[in-house]
Amino acid sequence: MKPEEATKMIYKVDKARTAYHKRYAKYAPGDPDSKQIMIDSSMLGVEERRKFWQRSCEGDLGCRERYV
Repeated sequence: MKPEEATKMIYKVDKARTAYHKRYAKYAPGDPDSKQIMIDSSMLGVEERRKFWQRSCEGDLGCRERYV
């Protein structure tokens, strides 16, 4: 497959996936208005993400036992 064809295919699949999600979930994937909290932790390593969630759950959230 040529790179141009692959690029077109990727865009077509992404568009179809978004349409499917909008139809059944009633909002676009990644739409910030559909999120209660959105945190981009992609720049953190696994250990730093664990520490972040541990610190987040140590408050009144009552989720420490579930995530630590």
